[in-house]
Amino acid sequence: MKGIIIYKSKYGATRQYAEWIGKELDIPVFESDALDSDQLNQSDYVILGSSVYIGKLLIRKWLNKNSSSILGKRTYLFVVCGTPANKKDQLNSYITESVPEKIRHRYKIYFLPGRLILNRLSWVDSILLKMGAWMAKSREAKKEMVKEYDEVCKENIRELVNAVKRTSMAKPGS
Repeated sequence: MKGIIIYKSKYGATRQYAEWIGKELDIPVFESDALDSDQLNQSDYVILGSSVYIGKLLIRKWLNKNSSSILGKRTYLFVVCGTPANKKDQLNSYITESVPEKIRHRYKIYFLPGRLILNRLSWVDSILLKMGAWMAKSREAKKEMVKEYDEVCKENIRELVNAVKRTSMAKPGS
């Protein structure tokens, strides 16, 4: 089976994951804005990757535009964010807000931990982050929002890569 990875990244964590996954599976990796429709049409399966920005997936416009093209393909989605895994409602809201309903439940979603390096943020993003922290209800939440972290590591892709390997080796229709 022929696969393709399509991603949208703001500060590089999603791009890093996409590159690692591409190397592990030996499939091409494309930034969503640089993909040509022939490349998408020639693939049997698609791995989509996106970071979250202000509660929405960065790749949401591409998904809306191309949902029909991926409808018949085996599709995987990985979402990179700083939201802890135990905050299921918040994580699910990113999907509800960003993924068209007709494709929302057609594939498994993998939430991968991201990174926040304050001095790498644009001044606009820095201001938005500080405003969000200022509006947070608890003192702990305020601190958490502006705390740096970097949890991007290759081991985080293992579950997704293994799932793709299992299903790409399966016979069509299984």
